[in-house]
Amino acid sequence: MDKKELIIIGTLLLFIILLFNYKILINPSGASSLGGYLSTTSSLWHSYIKENLDYGIPLWDKTTLSGLPLIAQPLTSFFYPATIFFILFSFDYAIGFVIILSLLICALFTYLYSKLIYNNKTGALISSIIFTLSGMSIIWSHVYSFLSVYIWIPVIFYLIEKIIRDDNSQYKES
Repeated sequence: MDKKELIIIGTLLLFIILLFNYKILINPSGASSLGGYLSTTSSLWHSYIKENLDYGIPLWDKTTLSGLPLIAQPLTSFFYPATIFFILFSFDYAIGFVIILSLLICALFTYLYSKLIYNNKTGALISSIIFTLSGMSIIWSHVYSFLSVYIWIPVIFYLIEKIIRDDNSQYKES
């Protein structure tokens, strides 16, 4: 696959994702309200992390219930790379950007995986759109901890398939 084809497909998928998530484009500050309670809870954790980074890495959240370990809590996604957007920008803008970026990564790798398996561009594009814009991914896309796991499924499948098909792979039996 050449870079030009990947750029064209990526642009088309980005346009479809933006069209499907038009509420984030129209009102970026309302993106966090689309997910309900879990987005609100996640915004509290990310704002607590952002406020307390001046004093070092916040290890304990004393504001939630009787306190909880912030780093050990999987819902905070403390060490996930996209968390940097929540530190740099306000939560409302960061969650909208992370949702669009995550769905784009999911769509691109679903396309690459489907094309690798079936060697059909049209089928791969349709598969990518269906998987990326399925009810499960759209409904749960505003739950940051779920989205940060869900998008890597096509990436893992694609990389495993590439390793299996690679003749020079060290994992292949002799």
